[in-house]
Amino acid sequence: MAKTVAENFKVSALAAGIRLKTLGLISDADLEGISHRKDRRWKPNREEQKKKDEDWPHGGSARDLGSSYVGTIARGFWKTSESIGSKRVTF
Repeated sequence: MAKTVAENFKVSALAAGIRLKTLGLISDADLEGISHRKDRRWKPNREEQKKKDEDWPHGGSARDLGSSYVGTIARGFWKTSESIGSKRVTF
């Protein structure tokens, strides 16, 4: 059921599973099964990403801050500076 919903709404099977669970259409065991399948599929990718992150010179993870997060923060600074009458953004 979750796979069909995911394909129809173009979301991940896990996202579809979570929604179906909140609607009471699948059980906890069904959702756990979806989660375990996702983990098995993504494990090799996570291991590969960990190797790449080890090369990041600043500590932490290179992907901790995505572009949407940075954009949101920058817009917040810009709006704050506009509200106090300054067009300059200082970090």
